[in-house]
Amino acid sequence: MLMHKGTLPLETERLILRRFKPRDAEYMFKRKIKRSIIVILCLFLILILGACSSDYNKVIETNWEIPLPKSYEELYSIDSGASFHGDGYRYHVFSYKEELKQNEIAKFSSEKNVNVEKEVENILISLKVSKESRPDFSEEYYWYKKNDNNDLRNNLYLIYFIQDKMLHIIEEFY
Repeated sequence: MLMHKGTLPLETERLILRRFKPRDAEYMFKRKIKRSIIVILCLFLILILGACSSDYNKVIETNWEIPLPKSYEELYSIDSGASFHGDGYRYHVFSYKEELKQNEIAKFSSEKNVNVEKEVENILISLKVSKESRPDFSEEYYWYKKNDNNDLRNNLYLIYFIQDKMLHIIEEFY
């Protein structure tokens, strides 16, 4: 028997010389099965949560309290990446099969706004969005800008192009 400083005796001989018994294999097999089931359940839960949270429409509604029409196809998505404070930019382009209804764009302005165009362009340049994926401000568009009530530096830009039925969503967080 071995003794370690001030602790209980270690019985290494008994542990090493003990024979392997069939019930040990059965115990190990059951343990592996339980562990595999737990891992599979965790992966399944992660997949379900990922599928539920993939609807960016809900993110806009939660962050900005603006409900957007749900029947869209996301054509483009980019963000400035993770940051410690959650600051940065996000850009999404949604395509709709049908033109948005008047009540869905009631708050939007139809007058061109050079300041909004410049602000959006600066954000998209920062995100390194190609010119093909940027909004074409030479076309007719409706726009809406919202500031965050908690931090007025945070902005949401919604730009809807009637002809293409495309909604460009630009978010700016500080």
